[in-house]
Parts: sequence; C-alpha cells; structure tokens
Amino acid sequence: MKHLLPFTLLTALFGGVAYANTHGPKQDNPCMKPGKVLTQSVELTADQQALVADLKAQRQEHKANRQAMRQKMMQERFDTVKGYTEGSLSREEVNQQIVDKHQQMSEHHGDMQDSLLALIDSYSPEQRAQVQANLDETLECRAEYQAQFADKGEKMEQRFEKRSAKKADILLQELNLSADQAALFEAWQEGQQDRMQHRMERHQKRDGHHLEALLEGNVDQRQLQQKSADHLTTMQEQAGLMMDFVDALDAEQRTQFIENLEGLQQKMEQRMEKSGHRKGKGGHHQGERGPRR
Repeated sequence: MKHLLPFTLLTALFGGVAYANTHGPKQDNPCMKPGKVLTQSVELTADQQALVADLKAQRQEHKANRQAMRQKMMQERFDTVKGYTEGSLSREEVNQQIVDKHQQMSEHHGDMQDSLLALIDSYSPEQRAQVQANLDETLECRAEYQAQFADKGEKMEQRFEKRSAKKADILLQELNLSADQAALFEAWQEGQQDRMQHRMERHQKRDGHHLEALLEGNVDQRQLQQKSADHLTTMQEQAGLMMDFVDALDAEQRTQFIENLEGLQQKMEQRMEKSGHRKGKGGHHQGERGPRR
C-alpha cells in the first residue's frame, strides 16, 4: 500500500502525535513523545526494528541539516524579493519559484515518508491497536495539560508579533510611505499574522486523525492533496501582496527598500547564528524550538 503524502501532511502526521510535546525537562513535558506513540509497548519484529532505526537516523539527519536549510530558505526568500524589486524577476517567475520550492520540500522529506509509511504498513492488527492506545493516552494527556500547552502557544504568538513589528520597522526605514502604500504593506503584514494564527490554531486542534486514518487504511488522497494545494495557494497569495506593495514604490523608494532588505537579512542571519551556537552547546534559544526526542 503506497500513499503519496505531500510535505505539509507528512508534518501533520508527526504533528498528530506531537501536539502535546512541549520542550524542556520531563516534569514540564509530561506527555508521550511522538516516536514513542508509534513504538511504545509495540512488540516489533527484527525487520520493524530496522525500520524504526532507519526512521530515527533520518530524523536525526534532518535535525542536523535544519539550520543550514533554514538559512538557505531565508537567503532564497530575500533574493526573490530583491530580484522582483530590482526588476530581474517577474510575477510569473516568482510564482514558479514558489511552486518549485513547495515540490522540493515534499521531495526532501521523501525518505522519512517512505520509512514511516513502511513501518505503519507492516503493523499487524494487534500492533495497530497498541499504537491507537498510545495515541489515546497522548490525547488524554493533552486534555489534562491543555492550559500549559495553550500558554506556550500564546507566548509563541507574542514573540512572533514582537519580531514582526521589529522587521516592519527595519523594512520601512526612510521610505516615507503614502497612505496607499502603507495600506498595501499592512495587508501583507496582516497576511503574515493570519498565517501564524492559522498555524497555531491547527496545532491546538490536532487530534491525531491523520495517524488514525493510516492505521485504519482509510486515507483520503483527494483531501490530502487539496490541503497541500491550499498551502501553496496561501504562499502565492502572500507573495502577491508583497509584490503589490513593491509595485507601488517609486524608483527612489525601491532603492531604499533593497537597502532595508539587506539590513534585515543581516540581522536575521546574526540571530540564526547565535541560535545555532546555543543549540550546539546544548541550550535552546528562547524563541526557537528545541529538538524533539
């Protein structure tokens, strides 16, 4: 049985068992870890143990490459906005870049997808029942500690809003926007905030149904593909709002905007380097997510 899951749904599968996973000491993180939901009290065959080992190794590799990938993606985003502002990229080319990146991210996680689905496909009815019991336990834990998780989500939103305001201040330095130009930028910024809000809401509402569907062999491919298409559309709409803003700038403003972009990029690179340095020493930056076990 082969399922072709887009990247956004692959993360949702892990998220379906990871929503109760807060990072930190065990006493602050009482719920079952994502990987444990798939294996806790499940009597694995030798072949299944090999699949689990492969999956763990692949996740560790992705973690190790995460910082470099984030930096690469950030560089590409800045290059795209600067390219459009300078006139070297058209709207059609920007939209095609977004489509290509969306596909690349799905392919990048293909090894994890194959291992995860191979493991679930290999489970017997008894093993699937145990995984379902683990998932039920995690859901109960999440309900018990709902206030704790909601508080964490609220703090994440506050950090996002604070950083968004700082980024906006840098991007708009010395642009002297008209009322119409300011409205276009605000539309893009509101779209960014809406995306974050929707992500947090999805995180809070996850109930493990993607994992349950796989356990039951009842995956709705059309629904999964539609969610992936919706995610792509949202990214293109956000890019469109930024391009609308750039279109409204005059030549002098565009030159200043490019300088502002470069200044923001430098600050973000410095923050990412500091975050990566702290994680390398075993610590977690307050605004970054620590590794899952």
